[in-house]
Amino acid sequence: MNIVNLNDKEQIITFYLIANFVIAICLLYLILSAIFRKVFKNKKKKRKKDIVELFWEKDKESKSKTIFKRIFFIFLICLTSLYIFNAIYFIINNIEIIKNVLKIE
Repeated sequence: MNIVNLNDKEQIITFYLIANFVIAICLLYLILSAIFRKVFKNKKKKRKKDIVELFWEKDKESKSKTIFKRIFFIFLICLTSLYIFNAIYFIINNIEIIKNVLKIE
């Protein structure tokens, strides 16, 4: 059984690439959900709430709570986008190690 070795750059970058892929997919889902929700404003049958509805729906109690939730949601998307762009920059700077990890010649 392989043990995680934190001194092995290739192993660390493998975990980093997997985490970045998962985060990028989640960010893409959030952005596409928000776009489709705004573009196609059709009322469907009741269904389970997704993460976008949780942050984007209007709060009946107060308008400030709705604004805070929406600003927080946009902040999370921006923060995640910044993380992804920094990850891409990191990958570009360490392209040789990435090639070894992905076994690209």
